[in-house]
Amino acid sequence: MNFLFQLEKFLNGENIKIYCARGGMRSQSMFWLLEKFKYQCVTLNGGYKTYRNWVLNRFKDKQKLIVIGGKTGTRKTKILNKLKSLDYQILDFESLANHRGSSFGGLGMIEQPTNEQYENLISEDLDKFNKLKFIFVEAESPNIGKNRIPHELYNQMKNSKRIEILRDERIRIDELVNTYSKYDKNDLKESVLRISKRLGPQRTKSAIDSIDNEDWENVCKSVLDYYDRCYEHELSDKKDVKILNMEGKTDIEIIKEIINTITTW
Repeated sequence: MNFLFQLEKFLNGENIKIYCARGGMRSQSMFWLLEKFKYQCVTLNGGYKTYRNWVLNRFKDKQKLIVIGGKTGTRKTKILNKLKSLDYQILDFESLANHRGSSFGGLGMIEQPTNEQYENLISEDLDKFNKLKFIFVEAESPNIGKNRIPHELYNQMKNSKRIEILRDERIRIDELVNTYSKYDKNDLKESVLRISKRLGPQRTKSAIDSIDNEDWENVCKSVLDYYDRCYEHELSDKKDVKILNMEGKTDIEIIKEIINTITTW
């Protein structure tokens, strides 16, 4: 009975979903017991093993992806969210991973899911989409924090149409300052130190000193050069890229240009 008391804390009026490894006696026995106490239950046919096979097979399906690229601070995530509000299909890798994708990406975020659960979440989002319509994703490296984009899906991203957004540095710096300056200085320093070997001693010292002095613009400038060079290297071998020079343009103007672009594809 203590088990049922604990269970009540988590239900919130929802049906109970029961599964075990293979959908056998363990889940069926629990289903029988809970039904006796008038709980509404469903079981997962074939158990978790069958579900995981379904998850992994989803990544082999061909997806109509459009990759939205742009250097750090381009506001890509906000542009994707606006597209979502306009009823376009969005697969948000960073939101599902609880991570923004850079050394600073875990600041202020809740704990990341296990990589297995991350795959489950991606697969379930893909299952909701209309396969005949485009799915927008943000340009990412394979790893987002401790999570990894499934290999088959990432390969599709590398070979998909890509829209590259160019924005002026002022907008990018303002975006980064607004996002990260609110966090604890020690957490910011740890994020800088994680990439210190790639930043080099001079830029690392400049960033650390600027954090102490709350010179947030210089913090951004100290790390942007590194991220920009990494990004340019990653972009150099991409094919089928449409460059949109959106310097001085608003997010709404960028979205209109993206929509105009995809109507020709």
